[in-house]
Amino acid sequence: MSRARALELSAGCAATPREIERVAREVGPELAAWAFTQWALRAKAERKFPLGHDWYLDRDGLEMASALPVAAWHASLFPTGMPVTDIGCGLGADLIALAQRGPAEGCEADPTRAEYAAHNVQVAGVQATVTPGLCEPGATYEGLWMDPMRRGGHDLRPDPHLFIPHAETFAVKLSPLMTDAELQALAPGIRFVSYEGACLEAVLGSMFEGVAAYHIESGETLTQTPDAATTGEPGTHIYELDPAAVRAHARGHWGLAQLGDHPGFLTGGPVAPSPWLKAFRVIQAFNPKKSPGPVQAIKKRGPTPAPEILARQWGHDAKGPVALLWTTGRRVHAVLTERVD
Repeated sequence: MSRARALELSAGCAATPREIERVAREVGPELAAWAFTQWALRAKAERKFPLGHDWYLDRDGLEMASALPVAAWHASLFPTGMPVTDIGCGLGADLIALAQRGPAEGCEADPTRAEYAAHNVQVAGVQATVTPGLCEPGATYEGLWMDPMRRGGHDLRPDPHLFIPHAETFAVKLSPLMTDAELQALAPGIRFVSYEGACLEAVLGSMFEGVAAYHIESGETLTQTPDAATTGEPGTHIYELDPAAVRAHARGHWGLAQLGDHPGFLTGGPVAPSPWLKAFRVIQAFNPKKSPGPVQAIKKRGPTPAPEILARQWGHDAKGPVALLWTTGRRVHAVLTERVD
C-alpha cells in the first residue's frame, strides 16, 4: 500500500486512536502512524516551508533544515551556474535552493532522509541528484556546501577539515555556540546569521573576509568592531542588540556604551533606526525587589531573577511598560521603558 494512499486517508483528520485505527485497517499500522506524523510535521513546518505541503519530513531533519529565506541566502554565496555539492543535504532545503541557481547534487548519510530529500527535490520541480551514504573525502569540488551533524556540539560528521582543502569555493554551516578558535581553525571568514531575531548559525566561507553578522531580512552586514565602552547607568535610551551582532563582536557601531557586565544591552541617546537594534526609551528606574506594577514584557541581561517568576509577581499589561534588568557586579539594576517604533 502506498504512502500517497495513507496520506490521502488521513488528510484533515485529528490523530485520535479511532482515526488512526480507521486508516490502519486499510494501509496497516506502520503506514498509518507515518501518515499522521507527516501531517503533524507539515503543520509545524509551515513557517519554514510555506510551499512545502507535499514534502516528506522527519523531526530531527525538520529541526536542522534551513528556512527558505535562509536557504536562498546560502545558495547566493555561490555564483550562478557553478556546480555545487551539498554534503549532508538532510531533507533538501539547501539543495533545492542551490539547484535553483545552477547544477547541484546532494549526499546524505541517513538513507531515509536521503529518500525524503530526493522526493522533496522532485516536489520542488528542480533538477538535483541525491546520493545516499557517506561522502568519501578526496574528490575535488568546484563548489562545496556542508551542513555537518554536530554530536555534542563540536564533533562534526563528516569532518569539514577533510573536504575544504579539495574545494575551489566552499561554505560550511556550523553552530554559533562553537568558540571563535574552533571556527577560525576551519576558515578565517565567518558570518553569524540573524533570522527572526535569533542567531541561527555560523557560516564559514571562502567568499568571506573577516568576522561579521549578516541579517537575512534586511540583507545588511555588520562587521566586527572594537568592544564598546561599559557603563552601569543608562542614558535616555536602551537598545537590545541582535544576538548575531553580539556573537560577531560588532557592538561598537553606534557610539553607544554596553550596559552592564553582560553583552546585549547598549545605552546612550537616540540613534537612527537599525535592523540590528530594538529601541526603548527610559521612563524611570525602580527597585527590582519591589513590584513596579503590571508590565508588558521583561528583558534581562546577567544573573537577575527569572522573567517568568517576576511576571507572575508583577502582573501583565499588554499596553504597559517594558522592564529591563541588568547587572553590574552583584547589583541588579532595573528600569521601566517604552518601545520606540
